[in-house]
Amino acid sequence: MIDFNLETTNAIVIGDHYKTGQLYYESRPQGPQILGDSDKEVIELARIAKKKMINACGTVAHLIYSKNTWELRIRD
Repeated sequence: MIDFNLETTNAIVIGDHYKTGQLYYESRPQGPQILGDSDKEVIELARIAKKKMINACGTVAHLIYSKNTWELRIRD
């Protein structure tokens, strides 16, 4: 078994640097992680993803997402 403990692994990342984000509702993750080139792109993609999630719920969306407790957490 290989241990991928990131705190003790030294490595070189090849490729572009991306930002990742995750939407949360009431502190619970919603949907997949969001990948973008910048904070601005992650925010815009999160807006689109949130809208799609709400629309997918149809007429019961206001029951499922009854509070305004959405947040977006962005990581480097």
